[in-house]
Amino acid sequence: MRLTGDYIYIDDDFSNAGLAEREEIRLSMTSQFHENWQMALSTRRDLTAQGGTLSTGASLTYEDECFIFSTVAQRSFTRDAELEPTDSLVFRLTFKHLGEVETSAK
Repeated sequence: MRLTGDYIYIDDDFSNAGLAEREEIRLSMTSQFHENWQMALSTRRDLTAQGGTLSTGASLTYEDECFIFSTVAQRSFTRDAELEPTDSLVFRLTFKHLGEVETSAK
């Protein structure tokens, strides 16, 4: 099991790009629960006063000597101007010696 975290803070006084103050944390957990299976969970949160959850996700991956099959589900909670919250579900099949096929649904 692996737990990782990232923290970012951008002060609006020092941002040349005109960005507002930003403070976020991202946490993820990955577990290899079987020889061929791996699962991961992640979340990203805005820590400012008006903050909240920005995105969450989960994935399940099967890997053997011939191919890798993964399913990734994500939810974005970002809402701004024309941007609305979205859900996505991606299936990815990789043949280790041939290439990759991917499809997604929103």
